[in-house]
Amino acid sequence: MDNIEIAQILNEVADILDIQEANKFRAGAYRRAAQVIEAMPEDINEIYRENKLEEIPGVGESIAEKIKELIEKGKIGKNGVNSIFLYYLFLVVYDMIDLYVQAFANYHSQSSFSCS
Repeated sequence: MDNIEIAQILNEVADILDIQEANKFRAGAYRRAAQVIEAMPEDINEIYRENKLEEIPGVGESIAEKIKELIEKGKIGKNGVNSIFLYYLFLVVYDMIDLYVQAFANYHSQSSFSCS
């Protein structure tokens, strides 16, 4: 994985943290690390081989572990990036169901039922 790919995934992790309304500072840390990595002229893989990930500004132990996992396995966690996609898909489907329920409720609340 190159710098751009790593940065993109770190931004996606930050997006998920925002959606989950997790610690705002944590999401911000992932975004800052992504910005730095994307702008770096050095190859992230070379920094990894030199065991210097934590020397990148904004990259602490936790984010360094995620980057290491991305470089070694091409994913984060058991399901990796696929879990990010599935989470987004769940949110889209959930929003669609919520909109349908609201529309259904509005339609039926406007209907007049008279028993006269």
